[in-house]
Amino acid sequence: MLGRLAYSVAGDRRHIAETNIHLCFPQLSAADQKQLVKQIFRNNGRGIIETAFAWTGRVDRVKSRISFSGLDALQRAASEGKGVLLLGMHFSTLDLCGAALGQQVPFDVMYRRNKNQLMEATMRAGRIRNFPNAIERSDVRSVIKALKSGHVVWYGPDQDYGRKHSVFAPFFGIETASITATARIAKITGAPVVIFQHRRTDDNRYVIELSEPLKHYPTGDEREDAARINQLVEDAILKAPDQYWWVHRRFKTRPPGESRPY
Repeated sequence: MLGRLAYSVAGDRRHIAETNIHLCFPQLSAADQKQLVKQIFRNNGRGIIETAFAWTGRVDRVKSRISFSGLDALQRAASEGKGVLLLGMHFSTLDLCGAALGQQVPFDVMYRRNKNQLMEATMRAGRIRNFPNAIERSDVRSVIKALKSGHVVWYGPDQDYGRKHSVFAPFFGIETASITATARIAKITGAPVVIFQHRRTDDNRYVIELSEPLKHYPTGDEREDAARINQLVEDAILKAPDQYWWVHRRFKTRPPGESRPY
């Protein structure tokens, strides 16, 4: 119901999602694209409730419906003491599945500070409940320090952080501003990179998938490294395209000569 309401009243966000889906899934008919956008909002509505469960410490109430794949890979990587860069993505299940994983392997999280002080306090309190430390996304020094201290750190590279710290690399066939800090942090710290995927199933269960540490990464080629991460994000999205956070302006930073699509 929350998602349906948001679809009706949040015109700006609906337009962003519609634009993203049109760009990334041009093979779908107009009717199928519209239906996908509706499902995106419904899943975001579910995500609000799931986030509330996570922030109020009630993850145990759905623990029996969460399954893990590759948990041993993350545990082995963490046990080596070099830290782990836990590469995450912005799906509607993020806070719930993140809290569930945190019960198995504690990890620090990066987040974007909210301009609203009340919302910022609420978000930070919710995250501190589930994670040892919450690091503001611009505080790269703290990320490097945490990794060098052997911490596992969640890092989401799948948003538009502007031109200054990005290169253009393909994402769904579109040249997209892609942050280069992922590869730089991995190179500086020597921390292995593990991919963290999660999604909600049709029968309201949750699947958490963790990869083996990436091999031959980083390469030193910023565009190649960014393209590889983008492909991994794209592969995860295709498993559940209606659960991804498409209301973000992923393509707002454009190559010279191109206008924003929003």
